[in-house]
Formats: sequence, C-alpha cells, structure tokens
Amino acid sequence: MGLYKFISHKDARQKELVDKLGRGMEKAVLLVEGEAKKNCPVDTGRLRSSITGKVTEEYVGIIGTDVEYAPFVEHGTSRQSAQPFLFPALESSKKKIAELLKNG
Repeated sequence: MGLYKFISHKDARQKELVDKLGRGMEKAVLLVEGEAKKNCPVDTGRLRSSITGKVTEEYVGIIGTDVEYAPFVEHGTSRQSAQPFLFPALESSKKKIAELLKNG
C-alpha cells in the first residue's frame, strides 16, 4: 500500500496564496532591479551591471550591489553630490509592486 498525502482545502488554499505571493515578489524584484539600473549613473558601467535582486525563502525581496562605492553614489559624500538610484527605484515602483503582490 502506497503512502498518500492528503491536502485539505485550507492547506491547498494556503499553498496557492504562498505561491502567488512568491511569483508576485519575484516580479516586483525584477521591476525594482530594472528601475535601479535605469536610474544608475554610468561611468564605466560596473555599478549598473552589479545591481541584482533576489527573493529569500521568507519572501523578502532584496535588490542591491556589492560594489564598494555604491553607497557613496547613492548618498553622496562631502565632495560628491548624491546620485540616488536604488531608493528612487523602490519609491517609483510602489503602486506596481502592490499590484504584483496582489495578483501574483
């Protein structure tokens, strides 16, 4: 006799909602990543090409870069004006993000 896993209606609905949330979060991360790349100032292109996004197992979207000078570009320094690219990407995408999370 084989083992069968029975999924209750409640469990199936929860799985459907979690899957929908995951799809929406992946789309939202791609949206913000694309906007950040559009906003990013370009000298050599290193900073722009380093911008990446991912979704964690907890459905948290993370968009960023590992380029060491990125915070100085985003926030500025005493010698250089800020040229924000990450925060404006998130801000300009908020309505679309809400739609993506709602609709998957």
